[in-house]
Amino acid sequence: MQDSAEEPYVLTGADSISAFLAADVHEYGDAVTSLGSAIAVKLLSKTRVDDADYGIYSHRIGNLWLASTQLAFTLTPCGGPVTTVIC
Repeated sequence: MQDSAEEPYVLTGADSISAFLAADVHEYGDAVTSLGSAIAVKLLSKTRVDDADYGIYSHRIGNLWLASTQLAFTLTPCGGPVTTVIC
């Protein structure tokens, strides 16, 4: 791959955030689910949402917030076993 001013690089730490960015959503209320190291749900919100009791936390994305949770806390990591069963 050649470096180009037209092809920016985006680095993230979590596979679910990478999946969200790859989905190219921009409107609040848009949501993305992904299956990686865990089953994750990411939702764009106008306001920050944090609730430790439910494992919900937020990241700032531009003017919006990315409310996030993982649905498989007890099964994490579940991505590998699930794809093994499906494939």
